[in-house]
Amino acid sequence: WSLAWCANAEAPRRTLQDDPAFQRKNYQENIEKDAECNRSPLWGPFRVQLLQTEEDMRVELAYEKMMEWGLENVTKVDEESKVCLLGLVSMQYYFAHMLLFEIGSVEAAADAFRMVDEHSGALHPDLLDKAAGYGKIWPISADGLD
Repeated sequence: WSLAWCANAEAPRRTLQDDPAFQRKNYQENIEKDAECNRSPLWGPFRVQLLQTEEDMRVELAYEKMMEWGLENVTKVDEESKVCLLGLVSMQYYFAHMLLFEIGSVEAAADAFRMVDEHSGALHPDLLDKAAGYGKIWPISADGLD
């Protein structure tokens, strides 16, 4: 008993900050320092173009870029989520919205909304809204995603 106690006494004290769940995520710094994704040669111009596009035409732009950038590949999606999470969520949202309201496919839309939720669910709703500039930086909001 005393040997086990001595071994434990010498072990470094661990806190919640040591838990991987509480470690900074890859996307956090990008959201905090560059929510506009201007450091990215793809996402910065896409954001500007998306905001300049009429609301009902945004899905066409999102789909065009999704195909052009190879974002039908899940591995590529995961990589890009670390570069520009809000851009990816915006793109996925418009695509999912189109599947539900224009195509009328509940099943396809549910799949697409799961992808939106997988990425946007990592953010507290207030943080998402603030980072998106309340719709002025990225045309999404926590309420809109719900």
